[in-house]
Amino acid sequence: MNVVLWVVQILLAGVYLVAGGTKLATPREKLVANPQMAWTNDFSAGAIKAIGTAEVLAAVALILPWALDVA
Repeated sequence: MNVVLWVVQILLAGVYLVAGGTKLATPREKLVANPQMAWTNDFSAGAIKAIGTAEVLAAVALILPWALDVA
Protein backbone atom coordinates (compact mmCIF):
# COMPACT_ATOMS: atom_id res chain seq x y z
CA MET A 1 0.00 0.00 0.00
CA ASN A 2 2.86 2.36 0.78
CA VAL A 3 4.34 1.90 -2.67
CA VAL A 4 1.01 2.76 -4.29
CA LEU A 5 0.79 5.96 -2.28
CA TRP A 6 4.29 7.01 -3.31
CA VAL A 7 3.56 6.30 -6.96
CA VAL A 8 0.40 8.42 -6.78
CA GLN A 9 2.35 11.18 -5.02
CA ILE A 10 5.04 11.19 -7.69
CA LEU A 11 2.46 11.31 -10.48
CA LEU A 12 0.61 14.15 -8.78
CA ALA A 13 3.88 16.04 -8.26
CA GLY A 14 4.62 15.64 -11.97
CA VAL A 15 1.25 17.07 -12.91
CA TYR A 16 1.74 20.04 -10.57
CA LEU A 17 5.26 20.60 -11.90
CA VAL A 18 4.16 20.61 -15.55
CA ALA A 19 1.13 22.81 -14.89
CA GLY A 20 3.07 25.29 -12.77
CA GLY A 21 6.02 25.33 -15.14
CA THR A 22 3.71 26.09 -18.05
CA LYS A 23 2.20 29.03 -16.20
CA LEU A 24 5.64 30.33 -15.26
CA ALA A 25 7.26 29.93 -18.68
CA THR A 26 4.42 30.99 -20.98
CA PRO A 27 3.52 34.67 -21.44
CA ARG A 28 0.02 35.67 -20.36
CA GLU A 29 -0.97 36.58 -23.93
CA LYS A 30 -0.35 33.01 -25.11
CA LEU A 31 -2.24 31.56 -22.15
CA VAL A 32 -5.25 33.79 -22.84
CA ALA A 33 -5.26 32.73 -26.50
CA ASN A 34 -5.51 29.05 -25.49
CA PRO A 35 -9.21 28.06 -25.19
CA GLN A 36 -8.43 25.61 -22.37
CA MET A 37 -6.86 28.43 -20.36
CA ALA A 38 -9.65 30.97 -20.84
CA TRP A 39 -9.77 31.57 -17.08
CA THR A 40 -6.45 33.44 -17.37
CA ASN A 41 -8.36 36.32 -18.95
CA ASP A 42 -9.65 37.22 -15.46
CA PHE A 43 -6.21 37.38 -13.82
CA SER A 44 -3.18 39.64 -14.12
CA ALA A 45 0.18 38.32 -15.30
CA GLY A 46 1.53 38.51 -11.74
CA ALA A 47 -1.35 36.48 -10.36
CA ILE A 48 -0.83 33.79 -13.00
CA LYS A 49 2.89 33.62 -12.13
CA ALA A 50 1.97 33.36 -8.42
CA ILE A 51 -0.38 30.45 -9.17
CA GLY A 52 2.37 28.76 -11.18
CA THR A 53 4.85 29.27 -8.35
CA ALA A 54 2.40 27.77 -5.86
CA GLU A 55 1.95 24.71 -8.09
CA VAL A 56 5.71 24.20 -8.44
CA LEU A 57 6.12 24.53 -4.66
CA ALA A 58 3.33 21.98 -4.17
CA ALA A 59 5.22 19.54 -6.40
CA VAL A 60 8.37 20.05 -4.33
CA ALA A 61 6.41 19.62 -1.09
CA LEU A 62 5.03 16.28 -2.30
CA ILE A 63 8.49 14.88 -3.08
CA LEU A 64 10.66 16.50 -0.39
CA PRO A 65 9.66 14.23 2.54
CA TRP A 66 10.50 11.16 0.47
CA ALA A 67 13.77 12.63 -0.79
CA LEU A 68 14.90 13.62 2.71
CA ASP A 69 13.68 10.36 4.24
CA VAL A 70 11.48 12.25 6.71
CA ALA A 71 8.31 10.30 6.00
